[in-house]
Amino acid sequence: MPEPSKGIGKHDQSVTGATTFRRKSFLLAIGIDEYAHAPRLYNAVQDAKEFVSILQEKYQFDPQYTTELYDQNATRRNIYQALDKLVDTLTQEDNLVIYFSGHGEYRDQMDEGYWMPVDAERGAFFDFIPNQQIQHYLKRIPSHHSFVVVDSCFSGTLFASRNLGPTERLETVPSRWLLTSGRKEPVSDGKPGDHSPFAENILLFLKKNQQSTLPISRLIDDVVHATAANAKQTPRGEPIQDTGHKGGQFYFHLKHDEARDWAEAQKQGTAEAFRNFLTLYPTGTYGQEASWALAGKEDTISAYWDFLQKYPSGANAPQAELRILALEDDRNWQDALRMDSLLAFRKYLQKHEKGKYRAEAESRIQALLGRTPATPRPSTPKPIPSKRTPAPAPSFDRIKRILLIGLPILVVGMIVIWQLSKGAEKPSVWDCKAKYEECQEVESTDGLFYFVRNGDKWGYVNEKGEELIAPRFEELPTFDTSGLAQVKENGKYGWIDRKGQMVVPAEKEGETLFIDTLAGRPTEKDAVLSPVVDETPKEKPKVITPPPPNLNLNPSLPLPFPKWSPYRAALLRWAVLRSREAIVMAMKNQPTRSP
Repeated sequence: MPEPSKGIGKHDQSVTGATTFRRKSFLLAIGIDEYAHAPRLYNAVQDAKEFVSILQEKYQFDPQYTTELYDQNATRRNIYQALDKLVDTLTQEDNLVIYFSGHGEYRDQMDEGYWMPVDAERGAFFDFIPNQQIQHYLKRIPSHHSFVVVDSCFSGTLFASRNLGPTERLETVPSRWLLTSGRKEPVSDGKPGDHSPFAENILLFLKKNQQSTLPISRLIDDVVHATAANAKQTPRGEPIQDTGHKGGQFYFHLKHDEARDWAEAQKQGTAEAFRNFLTLYPTGTYGQEASWALAGKEDTISAYWDFLQKYPSGANAPQAELRILALEDDRNWQDALRMDSLLAFRKYLQKHEKGKYRAEAESRIQALLGRTPATPRPSTPKPIPSKRTPAPAPSFDRIKRILLIGLPILVVGMIVIWQLSKGAEKPSVWDCKAKYEECQEVESTDGLFYFVRNGDKWGYVNEKGEELIAPRFEELPTFDTSGLAQVKENGKYGWIDRKGQMVVPAEKEGETLFIDTLAGRPTEKDAVLSPVVDETPKEKPKVITPPPPNLNLNPSLPLPFPKWSPYRAALLRWAVLRSREAIVMAMKNQPTRSP
């Protein structure tokens, strides 16, 4: 007997979803076998019932928060009423899981997938529940996590067009996830009395799990791969778009087991882990150990005080009292230092007769009374008083004289300096470094120029900042007397002229190239692209490899001054000296020299 399909027409599309929540976990399970106007299914109801059973027996799902609708109870009206109740009941601190197993349908004209209630007639889509309506409910139900599981044909139409794929997410972040038994395709109901291929794998992995927390992304991965490998359908699981998903995911938590959870808290060893354990087991077997561990992790007066209030005669009570005294000592000493007054330090000594800061407090009191220095300071020789009579403060007439004589000379000197430096400007290292990653100053027979680097490429810039050769060579030497330089480009050697034009193309790897010259000008025809020992001695151009890229040049290295004439230098020196002399003489109320 062929396995019945959970579709009632010849269509092909989509997947529907499942929603998971935290804290109080609500569960809505819908399973339909006995349809009034559609082919009968055999496993939908038992799949849904076993899903509920596993969650209630093994995981933290309470029957009082579970709603089940099977066969004749799974009418369109009852399904909508159950969804409306979730909208009104749940809070942002609750989680929700919805499981639907039954017929699904897809309508080409509307590009829409549907859930089929038990009382819907075939082809009467107004009696169906559209996926768009399910998405709207998921957006309005104020849960923290929602996880929807749909085992029906064409359930994948619940998804948006893009596929994000299951990924690990934080449980503290709100989420809306969906897991469907197929995509835009019919799916199998399985052999009668068995489980559907999709439900079989969900139930299997939920039963086998031994981890205290199971993220739905891991469950989705396992179910998708196992179902696709054993059935002609491909499940799909991922967040649902435009329904309030924030990037988190739901976790299935195993039912409480104090010994297991205490071992897990000790393994984590964090204040949060111990606090969560005490929330679950406030009067449990390991309560005192967990309280002491939490106090030690927080290490505050309030934490140790809470421990003493709960366990005044506990084994760790003396340690808690000593720790409170030490923390109070530290706090009161910091208060005294902040106030820095006699009464503050006196109050500290009264509270802590044997405090560890007692000696410092007494020393500070004596310092505030002026009886001892606050801190010992090295003795310094007293300054020898000068026999000179201190000069009287300059009068208004003297200040006026300084301004009338000194300032004009100073202004003239500044103008001279500006004129001398004008026309001799050249780019500084900072200007160079604003355009290039590295600049190296080099003197040659032709004057001053710079090696410049961007990345691993080198070029030339003259002293005026004009780019002679753009950075494009891996090795760049100075030019020889013939006006040529051997360069390395793309790992090969060649020759360039002063304009950066390739005279001999870079086609040779390895050793330095030698070329013959004709009337002082090389030609490609006369070039010898391999080492040659000539009887006539020739000057071999010296290859200068620029400094390595990691060379740290001193950005404050001054550039050479312009080559001033002796007359200009003497004029500058005269302006500076005359300005200084005029000011000094005016201060002494003496006449200045005329130039």
